[in-house]
Amino acid sequence: MLAIVDGTRLEPAAAKLYVLTNGDPTEDARAWFDLWWNEARLVAEAHDLQLLPTGWLDATCIDLRLYDDLIEMRSPV
Repeated sequence: MLAIVDGTRLEPAAAKLYVLTNGDPTEDARAWFDLWWNEARLVAEAHDLQLLPTGWLDATCIDLRLYDDLIEMRSPV
């Protein structure tokens, strides 16, 4: 899920990726997304977008107001 933290959907200035999990994320998942973020934030900066660190949402106790504001993203695979 993606949150536009600053700006608009058409012209975002800052964004944050939220990963929705069923319970606590594994250490492997956290490590993978940390590596992804380290590379993705540099690409985002080159396009004048601040990519904030990855957030984690537990589906068993999610804030529905936050969830409702997020943009759904799905992996093509």
